[in-house]
Amino acid sequence: MATILERHLRWAASFRLAELICGGTWRACAETLGIPRSSASRTMNVLGKELTTPGLWLLFENVVDEVAHHLNAQDRRINYARRRLATADWRLSPAAWMTLCEGIPGLEQRQATGDPQVGEAVIWCMVNESSYLHSPAVTQRRSTSRSPHRLTEQAGLFANRKQRRPSYIALRHRLVAYATQLAQACDDGTDLRFDVLSRVAPCSGGKLDPVR
Repeated sequence: MATILERHLRWAASFRLAELICGGTWRACAETLGIPRSSASRTMNVLGKELTTPGLWLLFENVVDEVAHHLNAQDRRINYARRRLATADWRLSPAAWMTLCEGIPGLEQRQATGDPQVGEAVIWCMVNESSYLHSPAVTQRRSTSRSPHRLTEQAGLFANRKQRRPSYIALRHRLVAYATQLAQACDDGTDLRFDVLSRVAPCSGGKLDPVR
């Protein structure tokens, strides 16, 4: 499956779940989820070409309805609204970014002069199981009339679970470790500012956490 199709299917599933709870159009549901209405329109256009002709819309809705029943039956559900609120003003400092990159061969230049908002966008999307394209780092850059293309391009390198470059895999491993602790802090309502050194795992080739 193409990455772009997978992305729009995930977004559409989110819109459908919100529709089941709140009602309204997908564009309205997108706004409720903090996603631009224009993105919802694009998702409808992309999936319309893929699902309408073969008559797959009903199957899509039935599958998402099954997901909704599964979520509803869980005793403990993650409050992603709380996580989004908690991380709305969270920022990754340049010092923290340098620490995350430290000691990884091939990332010396990125450590010295790289953009910490790249790591910020990736960590945010891991914590919120969302897209880095809608992270505060990206939306802030877009709102200041600066093109976020460079930021999204770089974030995509580390958010990609199929990445094969050893240095990028090593950094992603650290970003996952940091994001796991940040997510726990959001759920517990504790301070999101903590020492990076105590939160990142040693550079290793272990299996990565399946967060997006």
